[in-house]
Amino acid sequence: MNRVGGWIGAVLLGLALLVMPVAQAEPSAADMAKVIKQAEAGNREDQYFLGLSYDIGKGVPQSDKQAVIWYQRAADLGHAGAQYFLGRMYENGRGVARNYKQAAFWYNKSAEQGDLESQFSLAAMSIKGLGVPQDDKQAVSLFRKAAEQGHATAQYFLGSMYDQGRGVQQDYKQAVTWYRKAAEQGDEGAQHNLGAMYGRGEGATQDFVKSYAWYSVAAANGSKQSSEARDNAAQRLTPDQLAKGQELAASYFEKYQPK
Repeated sequence: MNRVGGWIGAVLLGLALLVMPVAQAEPSAADMAKVIKQAEAGNREDQYFLGLSYDIGKGVPQSDKQAVIWYQRAADLGHAGAQYFLGRMYENGRGVARNYKQAAFWYNKSAEQGDLESQFSLAAMSIKGLGVPQDDKQAVSLFRKAAEQGHATAQYFLGSMYDQGRGVQQDYKQAVTWYRKAAEQGDEGAQHNLGAMYGRGEGATQDFVKSYAWYSVAAANGSKQSSEARDNAAQRLTPDQLAKGQELAASYFEKYQPK
C-alpha cells in the first residue's frame, strides 16, 4: 500500500473548498475577476486561491502551468500553503519539470512555518533521499512535528520508525502510542499494526481479543492483509473471546473512522 500518495488529491480538494464560500463552491465570473485583480495587485491570499482554482479547475479552466505561476507568486511572498502546493507540483512534475530539490526546498520553507503537510512530505523525501540526503533521524524529527499536530499518516510513520528502530532507538511502547493515535483517526495501516503489536505482546500486554478487534477494523476499512490476520487471530480465541472481540471491533469501527 502506498502510504505517501493518494490522500494528496483529497487534501487539495478539501483545502480548495475551505477557502471558497461554503454556499458557492463554484465561484462566479465576477468573484473570479475580483480575485484575479487582487492577485495581480500582489495579494498573496488571492494568489494562493487562484493557484488552487487553476489546480482543480474551479472558476477557471484547469491549468497546471497557471497553478504553478500563482503558487510561485504567493510562495515568494511567504505563503505557507502556496509553498506546500508548489512543492507538490515540483515533486510530481505538474506544470513544471519534476525537480525533487525544488520540491524539498519549498516543503522546507513551508515546514519552517509549521505547516504539517509540508513537514510530512519533507519527512517522506528524507526517508527516500529525494531532493535531500537520506536521513532517518531528520525524517523522525519531521514526522514528529506533523504527528504532534494530529497528522494521522505522520503518526503512523512515526510509530513505524519506533517499531523498526529507524532514526530513533527501537521502542515498542512508543510505537504502540503513535499507532494508536493514528488508528483512532481511522488509519488502516496503524490499525493493522496495532493488531500485530497486541498479538505479539510488543509495547503492550499481549491481548488476542484486542488484536482480533484491530485487525477486524483495519479489514473493514479496506486492508486486505488484515483480513487474513483477523482470521488467524480468531483461531486463538474461545467462542466467548471471539464474541467479545467482535463486539469490541464494532465499537472501534464506529468510533475510529478515517477523518
